[in-house]
Amino acid sequence: MKKIFLIVVLFLFSFGTTFAAGIGLRPLRTEITLKPGESKTILLNVINNQDYKQIVMPEFQVYVSHDKSGFPVAKKVADDDPRNISSWIEFESNKVEVEKNSESKVKVKITVPKDAEPGGRYGAIIYGPILPNTQGVSIRTRVASLLLLNVAGNEKFDGELLDFSLASGGKIYSDKGVEFVIDFKNKGNIHSSPMGNISVFNQKGEQIHNIYKFRDENKKEAYSDKIPVNEFGNFVLPGLEREFSVVWKENIKTGKNKA
Repeated sequence: MKKIFLIVVLFLFSFGTTFAAGIGLRPLRTEITLKPGESKTILLNVINNQDYKQIVMPEFQVYVSHDKSGFPVAKKVADDDPRNISSWIEFESNKVEVEKNSESKVKVKITVPKDAEPGGRYGAIIYGPILPNTQGVSIRTRVASLLLLNVAGNEKFDGELLDFSLASGGKIYSDKGVEFVIDFKNKGNIHSSPMGNISVFNQKGEQIHNIYKFRDENKKEAYSDKIPVNEFGNFVLPGLEREFSVVWKENIKTGKNKA
């Protein structure tokens, strides 16, 4: 019987650890800046939370595009494409043994060529378990850590707010909250993490207070007069657009309001 492999790669875009098939990886995102000709070795932790030893293999996948929600879009990149940094990545080992209920540190070396152009380069460092040689259908789930590399030089930070609107198309139902959608385009040559705040005013021009509930540094409930946008610093790749949405749920006022 012919074996069929279904491969699933898990991406997350914040800091922490993600798990798949008993294998975890952290950090989930590494941001570094290197000059042309420089090298740096980064450390990742591969975690095995199963009651048996697992052997995992590394892989590097170039990352050049995402959809408006920020999810990676698979695109083939030619070997001579300046965005293809596969040859810049060197794994310390092509196989890593991780004992049961433990973790192993792995080294990944990044070397920027001397003639590399300034700007952002992106990819995913992927680890997945080696499957036993069984018949039938096997699902191979792998975990990924994003690499955001800035090649120092003439970096260009530029962006444009394309749209600020209501997700409901203008109709507001206060019992469900008011969802705002912000469409941002990165016009620079390096990834950007746009952040901001939304304030709301009534028809008299008076600011509405206590519109956002959060937990303060002491884990106590608190309120703010502004709603944060992209508070976790999610990024937008060069030349791409990304939508950020936030919901106004606290102290909603009836009538005509302005945000």
